[in-house]
Amino acid sequence: MPLLASTVNRGGPAALAGLLVLWPAAPPPPGKGERLAIDLRRAYEAPARPSERWRRRPVVQLPDGREVARDEAYRDDPDFVSAARLLLESRSGDDASLGAWLLGTLPEARRAEAEPVLAETLAHRDPRAAFEAAQALAAAGGVAALDPLRQAARVASDAEVRTASAWAAAEIEWRAGQPARPLAPADAPSAGLALAPGFRRGVSWWMSEGRSDAGEASFRRLASLGVTWVSIHTWDPLQRGLDEPIFAKPDRHFGFRDLGALVRSAHAAGLRVMVKPHLEMRSFEATDEERRTLQGPDSPARRALVARFEAQRATGEHLQHNRIAMRNEADWRRWFERYAA
Repeated sequence: MPLLASTVNRGGPAALAGLLVLWPAAPPPPGKGERLAIDLRRAYEAPARPSERWRRRPVVQLPDGREVARDEAYRDDPDFVSAARLLLESRSGDDASLGAWLLGTLPEARRAEAEPVLAETLAHRDPRAAFEAAQALAAAGGVAALDPLRQAARVASDAEVRTASAWAAAEIEWRAGQPARPLAPADAPSAGLALAPGFRRGVSWWMSEGRSDAGEASFRRLASLGVTWVSIHTWDPLQRGLDEPIFAKPDRHFGFRDLGALVRSAHAAGLRVMVKPHLEMRSFEATDEERRTLQGPDSPARRALVARFEAQRATGEHLQHNRIAMRNEADWRRWFERYAA
């Protein structure tokens, strides 16, 4: 480096000292908590393919080469709470709400470490992080969290955070054997705290609770617990392909035999009902006409049908549960006609 040598020769040690001050220093390596925060953010990045969220249990490879379930990874690391704090302090994307949620996933033996941080997070600038903190405290918080939760229930700027905090306090009171103030919908007269607009005391209801009596006993019990709404989940994958306007035939093993009877039972118990149709991809299932074509002799129609089926399997289309894309407006109209039926 001739320029550096000539500079040192002319200016002596003083010039060298000045040069070293001006020379850009390498940034310090990240600390343990920072490294773990990076690893946690990476572990919970959006999946590369839609099916990765539910087709297999996500795993994380640890520095020592072990592969563990993602919901167990790093939970024994001494720096886990510090890493979650760093995420809470971040203003990037949803880092803050991720940090709050992660604190709520610690095993029981470490919950006492997370509770003070979650209590602080109730006043977080990002209401999503505060909401996650309230949910985590509802699941595992102790009586020490009651005062921060009650404070947030009164003064949080976000209505949903107020509601979540009041609910979390009631959950902790119930676990501790203390009398809890009931929550009620915002438009209902009640001495208790009001739910935020858009919130209801509801549950997602599954058909296994009503196979023998159209849900009568289940709905009566829910009403006795203060539930006012049920969301009936009609899970029966009917979508045959991304661009198929014709649904598959209902599968009586999964589908409801008499949805109307369930709704009537819920109404009789004083519950309001939201029906939640489920449009999951069933994968390719031939119609009666297509089945006859496949079973018949070789023909251009048969070859085209086989090619289409093989293309769906090759592209993973049958795993893309959250997409539909009709080919033209007429197909969209056919699809909506069957959906409404």
